[in-house]
Amino acid sequence: MRILHTADWHVGKRLGRFDRSAETERVLREVVDVADAAEVDVVIVAGDLFDRALTAYANLGLVLETLVRLGSTGARVVAVPGNHDSPELFDVLAPYLSRAGVTLVARALRPEDGGVLRVRARDGESCAQIACLPFLHEAHVVDFMADREEW
Repeated sequence: MRILHTADWHVGKRLGRFDRSAETERVLREVVDVADAAEVDVVIVAGDLFDRALTAYANLGLVLETLVRLGSTGARVVAVPGNHDSPELFDVLAPYLSRAGVTLVARALRPEDGGVLRVRARDGESCAQIACLPFLHEAHVVDFMADREEW
């Protein structure tokens, strides 16, 4: 099982007045090239795809294009939001990206409800289980832990 783990893309991040979009595009293209060349089975994107929850359309387009391109390599793509991402945006995009082999897990879910995903390797012989735990804002911890005995 080949796994490519990435995180903290922070698409849209600026350094003062310095626009980093060209640099970001090159790096994300390289991530796709690595996934393709290494024939990875799964790509995990562990949060902070964007630098802010409400991002510019160009940033949204770059992230969507990259996720779809990663899915087109034959890898299963699993992404969770970080503290800079919008879980609501992930909810909206999830059904559209699933067609491209991309799974977005916007919230902490019970294992049987999609909180733990089984991913089969390209060779069909091995399988991984991925526990998806997106960023959990402190305001939601109490609700999340309410049924802890059941978990």
